[in-house]
Amino acid sequence: MKLVVDGTSWPVPAGAEKVMDVIGNVLEQLNREGRGLVGVLVNGESVQPGDIQSRWCEKPLDADMEIEVTSQSIAELVNQSLAELEKWLPELPQACSMLARVFQGDDAESGFQYFHEFARLWSEIKRQEQQVVNTLGLDLTTVEVDGKPLSALHETLNARLQEALVALEKRDFVLLGDLLEYELTPFAALEAKIVTALSEANRRSGTNHS
Repeated sequence: MKLVVDGTSWPVPAGAEKVMDVIGNVLEQLNREGRGLVGVLVNGESVQPGDIQSRWCEKPLDADMEIEVTSQSIAELVNQSLAELEKWLPELPQACSMLARVFQGDDAESGFQYFHEFARLWSEIKRQEQQVVNTLGLDLTTVEVDGKPLSALHETLNARLQEALVALEKRDFVLLGDLLEYELTPFAALEAKIVTALSEANRRSGTNHS
């Protein structure tokens, strides 16, 4: 079989019997070099991350098989994610403050659709942050923002969001407006500092790999 990594032929790992044996070995080597997986082709067919376990994990190797792997610097991958995040950050506290005014106003019912869009936006921001955390292998108890561990901030934020959802279900618009204005808007403003902390962690990680 043939193994190609970033356009260069690599030796097939000794003792490899299945596709996942090969991919796992390549991942270990790339990780030591500070690189992350971008794409995998098996016999010219693109392999999606979710398919590796279900379809390819136990697939036996054969003489005619070709596995092609592409990678990229982990620091570059993280920078791309953080740059994407920064596009959303200015909107979050503004949206939070606007929603607070809606729920505190005379037409609170109109805030329902906006609240769900706001929640979707924040959820996407947190998803991308978590992706960065996973990529860098960070321990959230050691990453601090305003002197507090990021793990503790996440716990508090999740609790406040849960309170907001309960208030929304009960149509307690006064409470919901107050939560948005006094609890969630400050948290929304913290997201920029969180991204800065993740950028610094990425910089340190890149230095360690260089």
